[in-house]
Amino acid sequence: MEAQKPPQLSLIEQLPVELIEIILSALPDLHSLKGAALCCPRLFDVFKGAESTIATKVLTLQLGCIHDFLVRAVSPAFIDVAEHDVAWGEFSVQTANDIDSEYVQYLLSLGLEKLYAIWTAKTYETRYELMNNPQCNCPWSRYDFLHEALDEMSNEPNDHIYLSDYTLDDQRRNIKPSYFKDPDSGPAEVWRWAHQDETRSNFVYQRHREVLREWAYVMWDSCRLNEWGVFQKPWDHEDTWKGEIKCLAGWR
Repeated sequence: MEAQKPPQLSLIEQLPVELIEIILSALPDLHSLKGAALCCPRLFDVFKGAESTIATKVLTLQLGCIHDFLVRAVSPAFIDVAEHDVAWGEFSVQTANDIDSEYVQYLLSLGLEKLYAIWTAKTYETRYELMNNPQCNCPWSRYDFLHEALDEMSNEPNDHIYLSDYTLDDQRRNIKPSYFKDPDSGPAEVWRWAHQDETRSNFVYQRHREVLREWAYVMWDSCRLNEWGVFQKPWDHEDTWKGEIKCLAGWR
């Protein structure tokens, strides 16, 4: 009996992994990416192997802006309870002024619906009920959530090369392309502007860019960024921009 021949691979399946990754990266939208990744085991394996590169530095920073906004939204409610509840005081509950507070990180993990309920709660009693752990009469806590992912797991080891000194090879190696083309260059332009003096170890969620995240700097289009004069002077330091944040955040 003649042995059954293995199915012949298509031309694209015969390509090196690196080329298939480039092809997947150039697809125009997520629907096309999904179709390509599911069309055969070879492409799916390549996609899964490079899945971590889908989230570019800019997209990850956009998530960082959302993180900071949600922390500012729910922190006042938490602080109100922490400062007045006797039981929480016995557990030495901090007031969650730090953006990486384990208590606020737990609240963020509950999802937008619960966050909105906490944010809009009108009374102390309602806020307490939404945030208290009845098993110990103290707040819930969580350490392994969004802040840890952004602050500790999204950057590469320091190679001591500043973004301003990058060659084309450095850019290809350290700045992954998006899986779909952004119709506007604003987010990428402002990210480069704000990180010229950083190495890849600080490309995502840099601590001293908090004042920029307050106005979601990587979410604006190029036209408005130029209209506001953002690129007219280089990013210097957080203190330099604190006086201008009110103007740039006027969209609120």
